[in-house]
Amino acid sequence: MKEMKYVQHWINRLYAELAELKCYTVRHATTNAEQSCAAWRGLMDASAQISAAWSGPGAVEEIRAQREK
Repeated sequence: MKEMKYVQHWINRLYAELAELKCYTVRHATTNAEQSCAAWRGLMDASAQISAAWSGPGAVEEIRAQREK
């Protein structure tokens, strides 16, 4: 019986999290597809420029180093 209460608790918590995510996405949804595409292209351009200029360790090496700490 105790396990069922535990499961119910986590299901209720999951529903609450999903409701919060739904509210967030509704509030922050982009209605202008052209503006959204332009922003995405800008982000990808900036990402390419940053990657080209990056001289530090690669992402995999950095994650590995963080996990070893």
